[in-house]
Amino acid sequence: MHWLVAALAVIVISLGWAIGGAPRNAPSRDLLLLLHRSVGLVILAAMLFRAGWPWLYPAPPLPAELAPVERTLARSTHVILYLLYRDARRGLC
Repeated sequence: MHWLVAALAVIVISLGWAIGGAPRNAPSRDLLLLLHRSVGLVILAAMLFRAGWPWLYPAPPLPAELAPVERTLARSTHVILYLLYRDARRGLC
């Protein structure tokens, strides 16, 4: 899903740039706007699907033989990666 959203983001950005170069009140501009909005909605749907997936199918439990410090490090790393991903999407990193 990650790469699908990334590819669609490249497409929607390209369409956005193309809209700026298209003459106003032209059928080609209307088509570009329609495609730009449609791909944007597909991105939104894919991101919602991706965000909901862990709630429907949670990760398996950690192995019982892990030491407490290893469990803590595993969970901490996971949380840090989510925070970095969230901040990168907001443009903070």
